Amino acid sequence: MVVELTPPGPTKADALERLIAGEGIRRLVVAGDDVADVGALRRAGSCSVRTPCGSVSGRRRPRRSLEEVADVMVPGPEGVLELLGRFA
Repeated sequence: MVVELTPPGPTKADALERLIAGEGIRRLVVAGDDVADVGALRRAGSCSVRTPCGSVSGRRRPRRSLEEVADVMVPGPEGVLELLGRFA
């Protein structure tokens, strides 16, 4: 059994929201591979910028919560690079 411990304070989702608001970002790709990334993926999916969300799946099976919020599942960091190459 695993319990994830996180320190109190801003989350990845909070940082993402501040970045979007402060920088005037119009397009965004968010990738993550762990439970800690679910909030950021959710926040990206609900923001007003165009957001293709992705999640990396590594050797281990991704958590169901990631699969539920991601628009795209790619096989590891190499898959993220391939996905980004499609936007070039």
